[in-house]
Amino acid sequence: GAPPSTMASEMEGRRDYEGQRNLLFKGTKYMSAVFIPVVLTMFFFAEPFIKYWMGPEFSASVIPARIIILFWVFNGTLEIAAGMLSAKAIIRRPLLIQFATAVMSIVIGLSLIRVLGISAIAIGLSLSMILVSFPFLLRLSLKSLNVTFREYYHKAIRNNLFLYVVVILLASAVSKYLYPKSISMTLAEMAAIYLTSVSAYYLIVLNKDEKRELSRLVGLETILFGDAGQAGEKITVGVNANFHHIAGANLFEGGDDKYKEYRDKWKSWPEKFQVGGFPLFIDVEVTSACNLKCPFCATTFRGDTIKKGFMPFDILARIIDEGKENSLYGVKYNIRGEPLLHPEIHRFVEYAKKGGLVDVYFNTNAMLLDEKAAGRLIEAGLDRISVSFEGYTKDMYEKHRVGAVYETVLANIAGLQSLKKRLGVSHPKVRVQTVMLPDVEPVFGEYTKFWKERADEVAFLDYKEMKVKKRGIKYAWACPQIWQRMAIWWDGTILPCNHDDDALLALGNIRDMTIAEAWHSDKLNALRKKHRGGSAHEIPACDGCYLRDSEILKSMGEKKDI
Repeated sequence: GAPPSTMASEMEGRRDYEGQRNLLFKGTKYMSAVFIPVVLTMFFFAEPFIKYWMGPEFSASVIPARIIILFWVFNGTLEIAAGMLSAKAIIRRPLLIQFATAVMSIVIGLSLIRVLGISAIAIGLSLSMILVSFPFLLRLSLKSLNVTFREYYHKAIRNNLFLYVVVILLASAVSKYLYPKSISMTLAEMAAIYLTSVSAYYLIVLNKDEKRELSRLVGLETILFGDAGQAGEKITVGVNANFHHIAGANLFEGGDDKYKEYRDKWKSWPEKFQVGGFPLFIDVEVTSACNLKCPFCATTFRGDTIKKGFMPFDILARIIDEGKENSLYGVKYNIRGEPLLHPEIHRFVEYAKKGGLVDVYFNTNAMLLDEKAAGRLIEAGLDRISVSFEGYTKDMYEKHRVGAVYETVLANIAGLQSLKKRLGVSHPKVRVQTVMLPDVEPVFGEYTKFWKERADEVAFLDYKEMKVKKRGIKYAWACPQIWQRMAIWWDGTILPCNHDDDALLALGNIRDMTIAEAWHSDKLNALRKKHRGGSAHEIPACDGCYLRDSEILKSMGEKKDI
């Protein structure tokens, strides 16, 4: 693929911040795994290498060389993180950090040069990197991506420590007890140590997906995995690709072991095309009615074609009862309507939580989220709530959320947060998110600043053109939803995803069949086969799907007419 800095710039252009985070983690992990063992091996073999390559008269260079090597250990680890700053056009502060690094290097070098000679220059260079450049540039890069050092360590560094320890032990032992007697023997021993340590890391530490990623990096994927590996890579599966966490706590992370298991499966099942015994999650439409007329929403412009109704409790109970017997992890209580319109929404939440579900939430416009409603939802145990809010000013918000009142929604969000504090609870976590509309994008920085003080998380969703469907786009893209979740409308209609507004893919009704039967039905399996084979465009409901359309055009680097 493209160099990491180029990939990071492309991701910045399409606001793929999750992709940048993954590039930071994986790029640092794999590039360090390839590069740093070479550097560490050279540290221990600096003496024989210089002796046989340059001559015994250069033996005084061994200590400066080893000191310089320390510089390269930290510089190699920092490479990807520093590239992220360039991709984000963060220039001024990195320049100041580099200037401070240079000044420190010069000061240390000049102060010690009469005593230590050339070693002073090496010490100045390495110390300035270790004490200034590395920590401050890394901190700046992590902050720009909303990544904590703990997360960075666990995802990019921790597994590599095994490799570094193996290299150090092997190199120190071999250089001491099998001291090379020529330059060819020096190079041979260094190569043997490198290959042995990296092979041990590859075989013992990495899982199958990580092995494939590292093999691709060094150009050995076809040799190690055959053509099947490359063929699998042709299908794009974007898990949560249209959602972008920006500030605050990432509500998809953390939690207990069960929640982490759920999120791991959420990612791995679609990526591996794995059909589990039961869906991980169900979108439950408690009502198809809405109290707003947002111009960009299908519920508005489809009007009377959407039959309005409210889900009775017996259908909800049927869903949750089957779910809790089959390890269902979560539900979202909306698809096309406003869930707070349902008079029993708090009862629905309570029933799901008593059923052992770990992720119970819904999206809302929050117009009806008054203190009474908030109190009921807190008592019921709602895990999280996403408030849809375009912009941060009254004019912009009420332009896009037609029928809403800016002051009312702000007061309701503040009231919920205040009530949580008074009751001493942390739930529900409040996410404020916007659809990235054309006039929201220029003020998104101000939007983030405004909302990160008022919500637990700030995020945005990619804009999806819903008025005009783009038909006939052939692209090897597979929808992750059909391996993760299902959708059930208020009347019991079971669907394989939450984007089939015309119910073209309806699998049946929950009054007549179980969720498990629908999940393993021939119809849904045939649908999965089409997606897995890159032929989703042959399915009428998927050809022109808002989600498929927007994700493919984003992957192709194109932009919709909006």
